[in-house]
Amino acid sequence: EAMVKLGETGYIEGIRAALFPATPEELESMALAVQIIGELRDRGSISQLINMSEYRNQTNQYYPAEVRLGIASSLAKMGKDQGGFIADEYQQSTIVVVRSQAAITYGFTGRSEHAEKLALLMQDPEALVQIHAAAGLLKVYTTTMGENR
Repeated sequence: EAMVKLGETGYIEGIRAALFPATPEELESMALAVQIIGELRDRGSISQLINMSEYRNQTNQYYPAEVRLGIASSLAKMGKDQGGFIADEYQQSTIVVVRSQAAITYGFTGRSEHAEKLALLMQDPEALVQIHAAAGLLKVYTTTMGENR
């Protein structure tokens, strides 16, 4: 990531390669690559990320929640803000960090339609979820305020 930010664009291929895990153990690297692609705003990866968001394996399972939510957030950073439906799938997860990441994803989309969902997540019993929901709500309001100027 640092090398790409320093202008060595050839390194992006190594990051993109991590989007294709050969084993379940490589899913963590995949999740990190998804996050880095969003930070770098690598528009060359958009179609691959979109395909990955709906990919199902041989047993008809999606990628893990952390990967799918990361994809939605990364796409939102590149102007593709329609990933809220992925956050919808996980906002009531029994796993705290997944609910928290759903709140983050809603925030990155910046869509006003997610304000009510974020307000509900601010009522979550876990402080981590509340904090990310509040940050997401702030991001939604600043995004929509900018559109209304």
